[in-house]
Amino acid sequence: MKTQLNIIAILIISLVMLGKTVHAQSNVRLHGRVFRADLNEPLPDAFIELEGTSYFTRSDEDGYFALENIPAGFYRLVISAPGFQSEVRNLVQIQEGQPTKLIVSLQPIVFPGDTVTVSSTMSPFEISRNTQPVRIISRKEIEQFSSLGIRPLLEQVAGVRVESVSGEGSRARIRIHGSRASQVLVLLDGQRLNNPQTGEVDISRIPLNQIERIEVDLQGNTARYGSSAFEGVVHFYTHTISRQTNMKLSGRLGSFGLASGGILFQWAGDTWGATGNFHQNYARQNFPYKYQGETYVRENAYFRNRDVFLKGVRHTGINKMAITASWHHGVRGLPSPYFNEYLNYGAFLKERQWSAQISQQFFPGNNVQVEWQAGIVNLHQHYHNENDPVVYTRYSTQQTNRNLQATLNLHWQINPRLLFTVGGEAFQEYLNQQNLLYPENSMGIHRRNSVSTYGNLEWHLPARRYLWRNLRIQPAFRVMRYFNEQAAGYPSLRVALTPDVLRNLSLYVSAARSVRYPDFNSLFWVGDARASGNPDLQPEKKTSVGWGGGFRTDSWYLPEIHFYLFRENIQQLIYWQRGVNGVWKPQNLLRARKKGLDVSLNQTLIPGWIELRLSYSRIEALNCTDDPLLYHKQLVFVPPYTWNVNFLVHHSGASFVIFYRSVGARETVPANSAGTSLPPYQVWDALASYHFSPGMLEISLSLAVKNIFNENYQLIFGYPMPGRQVQFSVEIQRHF
Repeated sequence: MKTQLNIIAILIISLVMLGKTVHAQSNVRLHGRVFRADLNEPLPDAFIELEGTSYFTRSDEDGYFALENIPAGFYRLVISAPGFQSEVRNLVQIQEGQPTKLIVSLQPIVFPGDTVTVSSTMSPFEISRNTQPVRIISRKEIEQFSSLGIRPLLEQVAGVRVESVSGEGSRARIRIHGSRASQVLVLLDGQRLNNPQTGEVDISRIPLNQIERIEVDLQGNTARYGSSAFEGVVHFYTHTISRQTNMKLSGRLGSFGLASGGILFQWAGDTWGATGNFHQNYARQNFPYKYQGETYVRENAYFRNRDVFLKGVRHTGINKMAITASWHHGVRGLPSPYFNEYLNYGAFLKERQWSAQISQQFFPGNNVQVEWQAGIVNLHQHYHNENDPVVYTRYSTQQTNRNLQATLNLHWQINPRLLFTVGGEAFQEYLNQQNLLYPENSMGIHRRNSVSTYGNLEWHLPARRYLWRNLRIQPAFRVMRYFNEQAAGYPSLRVALTPDVLRNLSLYVSAARSVRYPDFNSLFWVGDARASGNPDLQPEKKTSVGWGGGFRTDSWYLPEIHFYLFRENIQQLIYWQRGVNGVWKPQNLLRARKKGLDVSLNQTLIPGWIELRLSYSRIEALNCTDDPLLYHKQLVFVPPYTWNVNFLVHHSGASFVIFYRSVGARETVPANSAGTSLPPYQVWDALASYHFSPGMLEISLSLAVKNIFNENYQLIFGYPMPGRQVQFSVEIQRHF
């Protein structure tokens, strides 16, 4: 271990010395000064936000502010301060070559019979970001971790786990607080990606090079998101198209036959802009693993994917319209379960997916915004195992999943402290599943529709001395009719505040009622002799309460801390169980309970050089049914604890990242029988990268080593994960 630490230390020192050869450049893109209009004096602590992005700041004691590293383009700028009328500027242009300068004057709000104290250490928007169970992964973090893959990127959020059946590029599913993947809603620019057959999303196909930020909501909330958001939401937002034209080439080579490459372009004019990319990857994934003291080679785990993503945007005054489209084609081998105990007979999956979305935002007035969206996601899959000589395990099925979605929202800023949103959504799920070998076992065609209307309020209360500096109340309510179910209402409430006496501390409490309807597989599956659907399943229902907060100062030597405690009571939880006849079938568990704690800490060790990030999650997930064999047993595949540690060294284009993850033992059978749990595991990854700009080019080189110490572990029982892997990546970008 001492030798390993010495090697790591040498790498850190080498990269830091290398970084000293690159001169830093000014990255300021927007700067200016804020005044109070009545006295013509500088206004400190005003909040400046580029709406819809992760860029925000506050004015200093003299009213000055600056924002760095903003992509070129047009943005909607919001300037606000407690006790003053907010100012909105709809088309602020950001350019690469010359910073944009703004002078802003805010008018005070006059409240009859009340004295307004104009002073604040945290803006209402910062409360929105830091005092609710939502974690934001910025573009900077995406760039830091993208070479390690989407799994380490998302798993730095406490409470989040990403599972796959093989190495990088294979199908990946996301869990929040030990949930099933089907209980987590995944959105791309507001478009639902969960397919109706399994309710899951393969997040390995998300185009990370087009993602600006990721928002992870750790609490299920039907009132805000609909029925799929039972245990949480992961929302991917694509880039705002800048005014700069550029092209980027990327490539990667790695262990186990991994090879990938892609091209990305971006163009923008005065009112039009477009971006797109093509990417393909391939890997044999024939990695060695250990099982019962012997070494084997993983078989039939190859994959080959091709992906295209396109986005066009048109800005005309106060109107913005965006059109996105994507196409995916892939084929992958299906490795046998339980390691290689069963022959795979060359089984494979072919899939094609395409999607399209159109959205529009316009501002009929300074205090009203209207937005609508319509989209379709179509996934066609063919599972093939016709070479299996056993008639009961041979299969050849085709299935088409389709989502149709339309939403309409109206946002009304009633006054600077009160924002009201009302909207409606129509959604259709479609499945056509055919068993080509045994047509009588086909699921056939199924459709179901849902319609809902919803509203929410954001109320910022004036400061009260000795009580709070900022207080925000967010009630929400949705009325939804799903398929042939009766319409039902689902409320939620979030309250957040900054105490007056502890101005660096923010606190919140949230409560919600959620529902999730069974996926089509759970209801209608008749695909083989080992499993059967259950048309009598009831919807899953849940009430949840969360408490949390954060601590943050402007001092680099003090840590930024966030914590979240939660408790969930679940009724009719759906679990697949094996009956006495050996057939797996989903059943409703009458009662289940979850409670836990998420903690994250970010600490700057040396400003501009070294950062440390820690996250910890502890979960108790218990079956509370009356069955004496199952009562108070841990729900399967829910780890009791998870640790994440990220150590970052970065300076002048050079960076080095160490990622450590420790996961506790997980049960694999509902009765928690002795000898059936998955053992705990620890994984170390490392990434070294260097960025430099010769002339008009920007070049990034990176070297990633995953599972440094060759840990033998499983995410899912029977599916071993790869050992040590080495990957080299290069990106070349040309600006025009």
